[in-house]
Amino acid sequence: RLDGALYTLLATTETLALNAVEAYIDVVRHLELLYIARKNIQRHREILGQIRERVEGGKAPASDRTQIEERVIAAEAVEVEIQKAYQDSVSKFRNVVGKAPGRNLRIPPIGNLPKSLNELVLSSVTNNYQIKAADKAISEAAYAREVARSGQMPKLFLEGSASVGADRSGSRGSENDLFVGLKLTWNLF
Repeated sequence: RLDGALYTLLATTETLALNAVEAYIDVVRHLELLYIARKNIQRHREILGQIRERVEGGKAPASDRTQIEERVIAAEAVEVEIQKAYQDSVSKFRNVVGKAPGRNLRIPPIGNLPKSLNELVLSSVTNNYQIKAADKAISEAAYAREVARSGQMPKLFLEGSASVGADRSGSRGSENDLFVGLKLTWNLF
């Protein structure tokens, strides 16, 4: 039971740690997406300036300007969506970790990964605390079942007694009584 409780605690701790890692990665990912979205808006505005010059110079139709203006608005809308998702990821991080994410966030490179998917799956299953906790619970249930079944099995007892002394039970002289016995009990129903 103690091992099962320990593995359950470790599984909970591991889940919390994985939630923290996921929240951290989400914050970093949304920051990078915001950077890309802002560069995209900046590039669209540069193109809009070029198209305006061409339209004002009579080298392009006004529909080109309308089209690029729509694309700038669409890019700005995407930035707003990413900003909302970023705020959600910061909120999730704060809920999981207990404080807001700091500055200079980055995802470090991952090392020592298994060479194949099969090795990764085998390692994950072998080292999974939830599986270990479930295995201990199964062992505990099997032990409890055997304990319950033991009440239905025969019981064998070795019994013995000895009494030594003079004038026992009203008779003269020294008396020695020794008893050794084997007792079998079995509940048949």
